[in-house]
Amino acid sequence: MFKEKLKKQRVHVGCGPHNIKKDWWNVDSIAFPGVDDVLDVTKKWDFNNLEYIYAEHFLEHLEFDDALAFLCKAGNSLKQGGIMRLSMPNLSWVLKTHFDTGKNVGDKKRAIDTIVINRAFHGWQHKFLYTKELLKEILSEAGFEDITFHLYGESNIAELKNLENHGDFSVCDGEPSVIIVEAKKGSRNIKIPSSLYDFLYEQFISHVKFGH
Repeated sequence: MFKEKLKKQRVHVGCGPHNIKKDWWNVDSIAFPGVDDVLDVTKKWDFNNLEYIYAEHFLEHLEFDDALAFLCKAGNSLKQGGIMRLSMPNLSWVLKTHFDTGKNVGDKKRAIDTIVINRAFHGWQHKFLYTKELLKEILSEAGFEDITFHLYGESNIAELKNLENHGDFSVCDGEPSVIIVEAKKGSRNIKIPSSLYDFLYEQFISHVKFGH
C-alpha cells in the first residue's frame, strides 16, 4: 500500500541499480533489484496527478526529440503545482574544464583536449548536453512555471533535498558541473510550441536524424 501511494505521488525516473530511493516510485528500462516499474519512458508513461518527478543524469542520454517528448509527457502528469526536478551535466562546465581555448595552448594539449571533449559526449554515451540557458528556454516555452536552478542536493522543498547521488560535483568560474533545475506545472498544458520545435528541428534534430 505504501509503494502504491508513492506511485501516485513521486516518481524517480532512470534510477539504475545504485540509486534506488525508498520513498519514491523507482522506474528504469532495466529490471534492476528495487525497480518498481520497468518502462521505456520515451514510449510509455503510466503516471498522472503526481506531486514530484525526479531524474538524475537521465535526460542527456535521450535523443533530443525524445527528451522534448519526455518533458511534455512527464510535465503533464504532474498535478497543478507539482514539481519536476532534473539533474544533468552542464555543457558550459564541460567546455571550461575539458577544452583549453587559450592562444598559447600547445598542439599536444589541444590534441588531448579534442579527445576529452568528445569523450564527454560519445564516451559517456550522452546524446545531448544542455546549458542552463537552453534548458530554461525549453521549459518556459513549454509552459512550466517558477523555473529555478539549485546546487547539488539543495532545494527549497524538503522532499527534493539531498536527492543527487552521482557525485563529483564542482564549480568552475561560476559554472556548476551539474545543472539542477526545478520546474512547476501550472494551469497550462505542457507542450513544445511548433515554432520552437521547428527551430530545434532545423538547427539540430534533422542533422542527427538525416545527416544534413
